[in-house]
Amino acid sequence: MGDAESSIRNGSRRRIYVAESSTVRDYSHSHTNLALTYIIHGEADHVINGELTRISDGDYFLIDLGSWHSCRLLSESISLINIMFNAGLFDSYLPENTGVGDLLSSPAFSLPSEMKKYVIADRVFHDPELEIGKLFFRALQECQKSSVCWKSIVRGLISEIMIGMVRKLALPETGNQGMDIVFNCKTYITEHYSENVTLSDICKKLGYSVPYVSNKFRDTVGMTFSHYLQKERVNRSRALLLCTNLSVEEICSKVGYNNSTFFYRIFKKETGVSPREYRSSHEHLR
Repeated sequence: MGDAESSIRNGSRRRIYVAESSTVRDYSHSHTNLALTYIIHGEADHVINGELTRISDGDYFLIDLGSWHSCRLLSESISLINIMFNAGLFDSYLPENTGVGDLLSSPAFSLPSEMKKYVIADRVFHDPELEIGKLFFRALQECQKSSVCWKSIVRGLISEIMIGMVRKLALPETGNQGMDIVFNCKTYITEHYSENVTLSDICKKLGYSVPYVSNKFRDTVGMTFSHYLQKERVNRSRALLLCTNLSVEEICSKVGYNNSTFFYRIFKKETGVSPREYRSSHEHLR
């Protein structure tokens, strides 16, 4: 949809492209990449696999590999952001013809099994608070600047958009109270890892007892809540070690630890090396 497709050709090893566009294709076509689109302003009739939907400001959607769609402009003009990518952006071992469903089911997303039933591709979502739009704009800015580790940042933004789509489909069915407990815990960790996160606080928000959530989390994820939180913080610190010039002590604080000695011990336990050794051994990637 628009002119972003031209920058990703068959066989290209460039796994992502983000662009703002003011054009749409009024003929039926398909993509050889996954395509996320956000409508900034304008109105059009959008046909996806034979199903007609009216799209306008704040609508967004993800077109799957091989899905046919077309767009007939209804307003005088339209402005949109396209994010073209393939599964290799998330895992180099995934075939580049991996579709949305298989990508969400892969370890790259680690969705709970009960959440994998939701089909987010080829349907239109709306962004009433314009929060999703901010993620698209951030992806656009990162691509335009192409600063160090920009693809890693855009990958995270795409993940947030896609998981947000899954949550939109899950919430009406289950409601906040009944939504999958483990999914809620993992989401909370992702959003609050830099804070003083405790299982007790999460249980109060969810309305469940600590022993019940603790057992369910361990049985589902295969590790304790605290271990999962540590791994999340270490993964965040690894990214900061590679993508920033922050000191180890500053990174320690940013990922939620107030004791650098403890942080060093946890980091080495998870990675086998100290933070400084990790940064030094990956210097060629910076």
